[in-house]
Amino acid sequence: MRRDYGNQSHFSARVATGSEGGVLEIMLDSLSGEKAGELIVRNTGGWDAWQTMDTVLAPYQGTRDIILRFKGNEPELFSLDWIRFE
Repeated sequence: MRRDYGNQSHFSARVATGSEGGVLEIMLDSLSGEKAGELIVRNTGGWDAWQTMDTVLAPYQGTRDIILRFKGNEPELFSLDWIRFE
C-alpha cells in the first residue's frame, strides 16, 4: 500500500484471535526499512471476538510505501478485518 503519510500519528486495526496473538509491525518503504510502529495483538477471547486496537506511530512525512509484517510464535496469529491511519 502506498499512501501520503502526512501528519498521521495513530494506527488502528480490527482484529480477533483465539491464540496468544502476535505483533503487527508497520514498516516504511520495505521490510528492511524504518519501523513506523507496532501493534501488539493479545488474545481477544476467540476467533470471532473482534476488537479494535491502536498504537502511536513515529512521525514521518511524505508519500511512503506501507508494509505490514506479522510476527509471532503460533501458526495462526490473528485475523485482520481492517486497518486505519489517523
